[in-house]
Amino acid sequence: MRRALAVILASVVSFAITSSPAEAAAQTNWTSYLGGPRHPSYTTNAQISKAAAAHLRLAWSWKPAGPTMTGQPTQGMYASPSVYNHRIYIGAYTGVFYALNEANGAILWQRFLGFQPSRSCTQPLGFVSTAAVASVPNSSGTGTTPVAYVAAPDGYLYALDGITGAVRWRSVIVLPSTTVNDAFNWASPTIVGGRIFVGFASNCDHPWIRGGVASFDQNTGNRIATWYAVPPGSIGGGVWTSTAVTTDGVFATTGSTCSSGSPPDTGCTPTNQEADSYSIVRLDPATLARKFAWKVPAAELHQTGDPDWGSSPVIFNATINGTDTRLIGACHKNGYFYVLRTASLGSVVWKRKIGTATDDGGDGCLAAAIYDGNRLFLAGNNTTINGVAYQGSIRRVNPAAGVTTWVRGLSANVLGTPSENGAGVIAAATHDFIPSGLTNQTYLLDADTGAVLATIANGKEFAQPIFADQYLFLTSGYSNTLYAYTP
Repeated sequence: MRRALAVILASVVSFAITSSPAEAAAQTNWTSYLGGPRHPSYTTNAQISKAAAAHLRLAWSWKPAGPTMTGQPTQGMYASPSVYNHRIYIGAYTGVFYALNEANGAILWQRFLGFQPSRSCTQPLGFVSTAAVASVPNSSGTGTTPVAYVAAPDGYLYALDGITGAVRWRSVIVLPSTTVNDAFNWASPTIVGGRIFVGFASNCDHPWIRGGVASFDQNTGNRIATWYAVPPGSIGGGVWTSTAVTTDGVFATTGSTCSSGSPPDTGCTPTNQEADSYSIVRLDPATLARKFAWKVPAAELHQTGDPDWGSSPVIFNATINGTDTRLIGACHKNGYFYVLRTASLGSVVWKRKIGTATDDGGDGCLAAAIYDGNRLFLAGNNTTINGVAYQGSIRRVNPAAGVTTWVRGLSANVLGTPSENGAGVIAAATHDFIPSGLTNQTYLLDADTGAVLATIANGKEFAQPIFADQYLFLTSGYSNTLYAYTP
């Protein structure tokens, strides 16, 4: 499973808005991890144009308060911000969840939701999961109010009133032990059709837990169903990525399980079964019954010593043999981006080598793809382009066959997923882990050509850069700061 997280133009600015390749209503919010249930990492919001990208200025920055309790994580922000109606929702590494004023970063409310102290794992953990925000009818029935759904470090899923921070309900995802670091909420929740879907997995695999996906009623928090990747008595198969969801399918990428050489403190036994570990699975949205699964072939799977999926899946469409076909893709830690049909998860439609195989999640191919309704963009770890070695890259490919249109080498790995706005500006932030000491920056790229429009030297970033309203929000884990840039 996860052995380590990354503790993981011109002098006159043109503000012309270019047309979007995806026909959709204009939007200003970014309400969940990867931009929505299908994980497009794309917004039609075009308020930062390509010309304006070279002239962004820092509007404000914000740091959460430091630790106040023994064993509390000292610093870092690894969750991505969510934005709804000019409010920012984000969890800090200290275990405090915040609502901020989008205009100036002022704290509107805050609520402590816990952290995991270091027990059998080397480091304490706070928030990594990103909140999903949705509008629900208010108590008077006269309108709606935002609710932030948060998978917290204490093992619970919370529904927090977006205006006041009050707890509407909380439900157990999986409770961590009080003596060892077993379970942890890495995954971000996904909301579709009144249901919330969230994966669960082990902390650092010492020990493993029996991983899977749970669903909850959005209004009451009642647990609806649970799917496990391995049978009773086995452990592994954790889902520490975020599920992609449609009305007819829940899609998850799963983690590692025991091997014969696993240390005793992992909890492994000789009878442990792989089952749906190392797989992409499709589940029924109503019951979470397993419909289909596809496992990485053994010859490609064991190119790494810890061969799990670290990339959340993306759902997209392409014309295959003259037919519009719904596809799903994700990058494995062996460096391959795999694409399959969502209908059956049968044979691979295409695969593309975009990075290098690695055992460690801290320098693996972890980023999800961008899909803007027409084009697919893939970010990866170290690779060679035209004979030149780069520690990271991003490329535009044809969704139907994976043929590369352009590729751009970057100074370090893109661990967090890039994003694209409706003006065709891509934001890709780097994070060096192995090797360390590299130049870290956020690249602003032209989605059409791959040209670098600008760079922002904000330091290491694991969280996803997001576009909302007139802002580009960047969250640097190592400087423990949320930055807001605007033209």
